[in-house]
Amino acid sequence: MVYVAPSTIVHYIDAHGYAPPPAFCHAVFTCPPMRTMEYRHDLLHWPPEFVAKYLKQPG
Repeated sequence: MVYVAPSTIVHYIDAHGYAPPPAFCHAVFTCPPMRTMEYRHDLLHWPPEFVAKYLKQPG
């Protein structure tokens, strides 16, 4: 499962008391660190056009 959230989600949580769904929170806390091989390997399960839409490429 892949979750995508706006960059302002921290603001909504902090300023407005928004509580993301439990499944989203679990995914965030158990996700491998970005830029690790484990993280990149997990992305291989998704079509390249999906990944490119939500992740910025370096450079």
